[in-house]
Amino acid sequence: MVKITKNFIFNFGKHKGELATDVLKKDFQYILWCYKNIDWVEVSPELLNEARYKADTLKQHSHQTQSRCSYDDGNWDYAHEHDEGDLGFYGY
Repeated sequence: MVKITKNFIFNFGKHKGELATDVLKKDFQYILWCYKNIDWVEVSPELLNEARYKADTLKQHSHQTQSRCSYDDGNWDYAHEHDEGDLGFYGY
């Protein structure tokens, strides 16, 4: 079992040789992916919570930026382009 903490240096995968805190900053989805998909990896609660927070923040921002409205036949129509599956495949 490999435990990924903030001071962990990845010795596998696309971020091999990188510090976990750096990966969290630039590719937090990878932390969530490791948690969900690699059975021999354990992610520290602190790191996992930070990655989840970033995912939730991104999801909220996505809701705000992908909403649009249009005026058709004298009525305002509010449409949301957000797909609930955007971040769901990480399964956090």
